[in-house]
Amino acid sequence: MAHREGEYMPAYVVNAILDGESPVKVYREYRKMTQAGLAAEADLSVDMIKREI
Repeated sequence: MAHREGEYMPAYVVNAILDGESPVKVYREYRKMTQAGLAAEADLSVDMIKREI
């Protein structure tokens, strides 16, 4: 997954992470990605993504 230099996230995304939600899940949902899509993009297994949520 390419790094997006200078990318800003909406306050609701940052607040969800600060409130203790899984950063992987919050970012994945913000990017409208499925677990399988994120796993493929990151070259990981879906099980690895699930463990981070």
